[in-house]
Amino acid sequence: MDSVATRWISAAASRVDLLYTAVVAAHEVGHGPGAETEPWSHRFQLSAVPAYTAALPSPYLLTIAATFAETSDLMVSQAAPKSIARQWHIVESYLRATSDALLERDVDKSQTIASYDAMTSPTSLLLPVPTLAEMVARDAAFELMNSAQRVVEQCKLTTHPPLEDRELDWLRRLSRRERVIDIAISSGYSERGFYRRLDAVWHRLNVSGRDEGIRLAMKEGWID
Repeated sequence: MDSVATRWISAAASRVDLLYTAVVAAHEVGHGPGAETEPWSHRFQLSAVPAYTAALPSPYLLTIAATFAETSDLMVSQAAPKSIARQWHIVESYLRATSDALLERDVDKSQTIASYDAMTSPTSLLLPVPTLAEMVARDAAFELMNSAQRVVEQCKLTTHPPLEDRELDWLRRLSRRERVIDIAISSGYSERGFYRRLDAVWHRLNVSGRDEGIRLAMKEGWID
């Protein structure tokens, strides 16, 4: 991902995480839970618009609608790692559904302008948490929260490689098809111990294994 796309996607996903972390917490103290199992759907977002309009000023909502639409487009244009494909889709669907639902109100859409700052504005903290907690099922709220967190984590990976220099060297050598046993011995590990180290690397990168890890590292320019 390019740096602009990463910044916008991370900010939008962080906002979704903020909201649904609060919804999950509201469930824990007795609000709801509701029956909605797909809060990222257009159908649900249409039903949630009254809660948004009651809590947030209209100009802000229109800016968020445009901003979410632009960020959704950015997410569609990026190739999400297979390991978080569902989570990526859920967050992108949430952004698009929320934008479409807000813009289906009787408003002058020509006045809506996307703004990164809208996603970090203090106004974004005026959230209709109790109302949403009464509408959304517990598992669905948790899945949306978790999906947003995974997307934020992935954005961090693309800007700051979470690997040590020696781990990046392992990926370079693996990409050259060197034998695992040879890399293990030269690094001071048994073959079994080295595989455990590699498993930890794949986990940190949110990838399923060696091939996906190497592709990610090459795509992000961490290795040649």
